[in-house]
Amino acid sequence: MQEYAYDPCRDLLVINGDAASWITACREYFGKRVCFQLDRFHVARELRQCLSGHPRWREVRKKLAKQDEEGLLVELNSAIGTLKDEAKEQQLATMIGRIESMPGCIRDYREWLSEQGVETTGMRPMGHVESVMSR
Repeated sequence: MQEYAYDPCRDLLVINGDAASWITACREYFGKRVCFQLDRFHVARELRQCLSGHPRWREVRKKLAKQDEEGLLVELNSAIGTLKDEAKEQQLATMIGRIESMPGCIRDYREWLSEQGVETTGMRPMGHVESVMSR
């Protein structure tokens, strides 16, 4: 806070991460001044574990790429009961519950910032950090 003159009572905060409890706790702590996104790397990896090769996999990937949270949930719910693997069914149900419990977590943070009056030109999408850690 001192290094960057961040003031949680004044400044907006964007958090991008997995659904670890210490990360999601920030949503409650900072309230309406924070936008929380599930990191797309983690979401894509978990969905791939459950749905790779499934007939809905292509549509799921499209919805995630577009950050269409509502459409993604429709696709995921349509896959429940069709996986033929109890562990994958449970993993998918848990993922659906996680997304539903955090409305807006798939949404592009730039939309939220724009609604708050922040200019977002030049800002990059979230979810690329993990995939480029070695570069």
